[in-house]
Amino acid sequence: MRTISVRLNPFTLAAIVVVQSFMIPLLGSWGFAGCLLLSVVLLLWQAPARVPHLLVVVGLCTLLFVVLMGLSHASMMFHSIMGMLVIMFRMLPMLVIAQILTTYSASELLSACRSMRLPQWLCVGLTVFWCYLSQMHARMAALRMALKIRGLARLFTHPLRYFEHHMVPLLFQSIDVSNTMTCSIITKGIEYPCAKTNYRNVRFRMRDFACIAFAYASMGVLLWLGY
Repeated sequence: MRTISVRLNPFTLAAIVVVQSFMIPLLGSWGFAGCLLLSVVLLLWQAPARVPHLLVVVGLCTLLFVVLMGLSHASMMFHSIMGMLVIMFRMLPMLVIAQILTTYSASELLSACRSMRLPQWLCVGLTVFWCYLSQMHARMAALRMALKIRGLARLFTHPLRYFEHHMVPLLFQSIDVSNTMTCSIITKGIEYPCAKTNYRNVRFRMRDFACIAFAYASMGVLLWLGY
């Protein structure tokens, strides 16, 4: 029996992020809260497993902001950190949707690009970039684990040793990932001129159009009420 996926098209989420990036600077507090509520609802619907990670990050940033607010006599550096935290909080609705986008695989992204009739070079470029990021994230996690086992994880007080044990291996890992991905793409016949198929068929459906229409309409209403 064929199962029907309820995942949105990644370009639907990208369209919401684009309009939020333009609307959030124009919205007041209630408008920002509305955008944040929309992003949280999408996160609970599309990627509920990412909610605890997001709550931890937001909680730590909020705690840091409260501590810095109590330092009224702090130096300029502390005020600069507060400014960066305020900017990050204003970007929180977009960061929440970015958490959803990180759950999409390269195969789903490639299927979504082909469903929109994008050029082959653009489809391959976006997919390779996305796959490269995921591969490098996995390699970085393995590198941190290897350094932790060898007792070399805490090297922040030694910048040269930190660079030697982190950046140098990552450079070689990036070359290895590039070679591996190139061989994989060539083996799968990405350049062969024929109709391509995909295990995961991701295309625009009615729920995508409904989600975009609701997001644009709600943010338009919030902007109108703000003025």
